[in-house]
Amino acid sequence: MEKYLGIDLGGTNVKVAITDKTGNIYGSASVKTLACDDPEVPVRQIEAGVKAALENAGLQMSDIKAAGFGIPGNGVWPKGEVIICPNIGWNHFDAVGRLESILGVPVFMGNDADCMALAENSFGAGKNYRAFLMITLGTGVGGAFVMDGKPFVGAGPCAGEFGYIPLVHGGYESNSGLNGCLEEYCSIRGMERLAMEEGFPEHTGPKRVFRMLEEGNPAAERVVDAYTDLLAEGLTGLINIFRPEVILLGGGMANAGAPLFDRLNEKIPKMTYANDSVPAPKVTGTVLGTYAGALGAAVLAME
Repeated sequence: MEKYLGIDLGGTNVKVAITDKTGNIYGSASVKTLACDDPEVPVRQIEAGVKAALENAGLQMSDIKAAGFGIPGNGVWPKGEVIICPNIGWNHFDAVGRLESILGVPVFMGNDADCMALAENSFGAGKNYRAFLMITLGTGVGGAFVMDGKPFVGAGPCAGEFGYIPLVHGGYESNSGLNGCLEEYCSIRGMERLAMEEGFPEHTGPKRVFRMLEEGNPAAERVVDAYTDLLAEGLTGLINIFRPEVILLGGGMANAGAPLFDRLNEKIPKMTYANDSVPAPKVTGTVLGTYAGALGAAVLAME
């Protein structure tokens, strides 16, 4: 069976998977991204991740038909340049050309959230839905709206950036210039900021906050309530535009489970337009786990 390489370039890690058209993973690897001012540094990390995944699979590049590549930013899909990738430091960079010269196979590029949504559509929690919204909550906030198996891409690059929806006027500062946007409140750093406002030490992240919530800490409860209020508002705005059948949450924040999902499913219907006539979609989790983005990137190469 033909094998494909999927590369998920995240702000923290590069995840690589080798798969076939059924979604079976033959080998995988994860390495640190090491983003910096030199655009070649992430390229070398990708190369290292690919080498490790091939070794884990007992394969060589000659066994790979094509590769897909997901980035946390925007580009000219699927074969053009990276326009902007803020967490990586790439601007107007020919990542596709560089990777094709290194790997020796065709490379197809897409947005990382779109890639995760493609994986969930093909192999996971979205495969039984005609229209679903998927949001990733991690280092940043990404998203994709999938209709009939295809992510919404607008008129060209920079569509579907749900993390940059304005949420709080004059709110938390963003390196994108879009201060107060959804990403600045509902990413990991967003929860860290909310925790600091409740007196927690700097960089108190989701794992600790949710653990203290389970222990009955009232300050942690206020943090989670504030966080889910903001996330519910952002998601409800998207519901009222797209009206998906379901909302899938992925990324590290979604690992909180019931304390997160139960609050969202309680708050969102109260803000959803015409909820009495057309009930709000349920918020639930993605199912493919750590290598979903890499699987979806491989799907790009299969199409």
